[in-house]
Amino acid sequence: MNKNTAIDVFLLAAVIVVTGILAWRSYTPKPPVTFAQKAAGSIFIAVEENGEAWYVFPRDAKRYVLGNPEQAFRVLSSLAVPALEEDQRGYIVRTEKGIAYVHPKTGERFFISRPADVLEVIQQAGRGITNKDIQQIPIGVVPQGEGESPAQ
Repeated sequence: MNKNTAIDVFLLAAVIVVTGILAWRSYTPKPPVTFAQKAAGSIFIAVEENGEAWYVFPRDAKRYVLGNPEQAFRVLSSLAVPALEEDQRGYIVRTEKGIAYVHPKTGERFFISRPADVLEVIQQAGRGITNKDIQQIPIGVVPQGEGESPAQ
């Protein structure tokens, strides 16, 4: 190896080291994904309590209690978002028929046009969850009066 080649190799190694150091210094690790974020869009049934049904809204990763069929219909309607071209998995979307729950894993749509339909959706798409796991998801509150809902 002649002197010029050795200098070229040394300079190349120095550039690689400096580039690596700069890349390392600018690296920002992603924050860990929380259980609530992983659960976004899911419908859960609390199996260790009274069997309450909960919906985890993807936009805020909070759980909303569904209550009786009429309450559940109101909650889901207030959380419904416009049907857009983007991926709607896990969302409640407004449709011509009313609202639809889009399963977060399969993308299957469950149409809800009246309160009784909510029970069917919970039975078909709901998953059991323990107290320990459900408590990891913050509780959301749907406003009772006029104004903005979490969906807006």
